[in-house]
Amino acid sequence: GLYIQGSISPILSLPLIQNVMIENNQYLIVTTEPGNQRSFFYLVEDESSRPRLITSLPYSKSYKIVENFNGFILIYDTDNQILYLIDTNSVTAVVESLYGVKNWSWSNSHTSLLVNTDFEVVIYHLNDRLDQELLVRLSEIIHDSEWHPNEGHVFYSTEKGLYLVERDSRDRKNIYTLSEEQNAPTILGANANGSSIDYLVNEGNSGSVIKHLNLRDN
Repeated sequence: GLYIQGSISPILSLPLIQNVMIENNQYLIVTTEPGNQRSFFYLVEDESSRPRLITSLPYSKSYKIVENFNGFILIYDTDNQILYLIDTNSVTAVVESLYGVKNWSWSNSHTSLLVNTDFEVVIYHLNDRLDQELLVRLSEIIHDSEWHPNEGHVFYSTEKGLYLVERDSRDRKNIYTLSEEQNAPTILGANANGSSIDYLVNEGNSGSVIKHLNLRDN
């Protein structure tokens, strides 16, 4: 069985996937045998209490508890590219299941989550309705995405280059080409005022190279 921080009796007898401490609480992800097709997310509030089941999830051995902000915990299934938004204080617990997720990052206020899949860049606003703000939908593969510091724009990259999209309520959004760098640049981040950005590109035999771009020149 599984022993929780020195407890003298087994609390769970299921295989452990992950065991992490978040703000003095212990969270566990355990899994059943494959035939039962479920995994379970537990909270252990102290050594003397039994684990509280927060939610059950589809069977996977690749779950990772990746982030915790504003009462939400993100669990990522790396094999299946599914990001779960978990509210540990909610009866339903799983607020949203986001499929095909490659990258994500929080806004400065941690109230909005930027996500990119292979073909879309979307912002999820963590309000009562979890409103979605679609920024980009393409037929080519989107490699990466990241907030601009002013949060009125978002960077993203494809195999054809590096781009900046303006957040706008209109159907047609302004998209600016920052670089026509090939090989899907990985965005490392902009400086504090958003006037420059660093990104990583693979230049074949030369290996990976970090490049710096002044945005005011574009």
